[in-house]
Parts: sequence; structure tokens; C-alpha cells
Amino acid sequence: MGVRLFTSIESEVDAERFSMKDGVLTDSFAGVQWQDNEDVEIKKDWQGVKNYCKSLKLNNKNDWDLAENKSIK
Repeated sequence: MGVRLFTSIESEVDAERFSMKDGVLTDSFAGVQWQDNEDVEIKKDWQGVKNYCKSLKLNNKNDWDLAENKSIK
């Protein structure tokens, strides 16, 4: 089972900040993007997620990666 980061965009501010296209959620304020697909199955460890991102081809991009937080490795 996957997890959706956002299920809806409710406020006018959020509607200006967040956009969804082709399974990619974009935060125009922070300048980051996420894959938004609840059907994705990945091995739930750091290396499994890194490998998934390395092989991901989505929305005409192939340079997906994780924001690294050294405290959670």
C-alpha cells in the first residue's frame, strides 16, 4: 500500500502554491516536486528508496532523488 502526500488542494493559497500534473505534485513556493502515486511499491529502507528514485522516469525527468536528512539514515 502506498501513501499519498496530499489528497486534495483545499485553500486558494494552496491552489496557487501546489499543482498536480501527470502524477507529479509541485510546490512552487519551495521549488520541490514529489511523485504522487499511491500504487507505488518500494522496499522500505533507505537504499531501496534511493534505488527506486535512481531508476524513476516520470514527467519527462530521470533525475529524481531524495532530500537527504542525515539524521534518518
